[in-house]
Amino acid sequence: MWLELIRKHMSHNKFIVPKCGANLSENQNAEEKLGVLFPQELKDLLLAVNGDQCLLLLIDQIIKDNNLIRENLSECYDGLDELLFIAGNGCVDYYAYIIQDGKISTNQIVRWEHEINECVLVATGLVETVVWMSRVDK
Repeated sequence: MWLELIRKHMSHNKFIVPKCGANLSENQNAEEKLGVLFPQELKDLLLAVNGDQCLLLLIDQIIKDNNLIRENLSECYDGLDELLFIAGNGCVDYYAYIIQDGKISTNQIVRWEHEINECVLVATGLVETVVWMSRVDK
C-alpha cells in the first residue's frame, strides 16, 4: 500500500525516490534509541519504504535528526522531546507525531515550524500526510 501511494505522487515530485524498506530490528532499534514506541502506521510505512530521500526520513535519519534537534535546540525551544520528527519539508520545518507520557497516542501529524517553535496540525494520519506533502502546489 505505502509504495503504491508514494509512487502515485512521484510523477508530481521528481525528487521522491523511495528506498527499500527497513526491517523489524531497525524499527525496534530506532524505538529504543528514541525512547518511544512508533505508531503501527509508521512501522508499516518504514517496513515498506525506508524514506524517500525527499520528504520522508530514512529510519537512521529519524534517529539522527530527532537527537540533533533535541540536543542543539532544546536551550532555545521547549517541548522538542514531545515530538517524533519523521519527515521534513526542506526548509528546516519537520512533520512529527506528538509524544505524550512517553508514547504516541494519536496518528495526528503536525508541522513543527522552527522559526517560531509552533506546531500546526496538517493531517489526521500518515496516509493523509504523504498525500499532502507530495503535492507540488502546497
